[in-house]
Amino acid sequence: MSNPRNVNWFKDLDKVFGAKFKKICAGIIVKDVKDGLDTGTGTGSSKLKKLSPNTIRRKKKKGYSKPSKALIATGTMRKLPPVTMNGKEAEIKVAKSRSAIAKYHNEGLGNPKREWFSVSERAREKIGRAIGKKVVHILKRNFKLPNKL
Repeated sequence: MSNPRNVNWFKDLDKVFGAKFKKICAGIIVKDVKDGLDTGTGTGSSKLKKLSPNTIRRKKKKGYSKPSKALIATGTMRKLPPVTMNGKEAEIKVAKSRSAIAKYHNEGLGNPKREWFSVSERAREKIGRAIGKKVVHILKRNFKLPNKL
């Protein structure tokens, strides 16, 4: 057995988990972002700040289907492009046409901050469980552990 100090952890973990698993984890984040938008919940599990009456009135005049819901005017924010692999990292982006307005809302530039596009604690917990299951699967496969310990 090799000395753990001589292990290149990033390289070896990449071999163990691979691009497919990283894409699965990114998919967990994407689903969490979409679910957050649907429920009006930010990445910190708190409700997004409500829209002002003036904003709701303006959205009604424009004919939006959900004028009182924050970040849901045209539905473009929710339509995240597919997860892409950028080298060894999974990349999640907002639709290119909405990147400026997404940043505006997420960082609170000139309006109430509505943090909606980042990795939430909910997503971290789900990814942690997925990693745990993957490690157990690897251990069972490589070390032939009995099903019941």
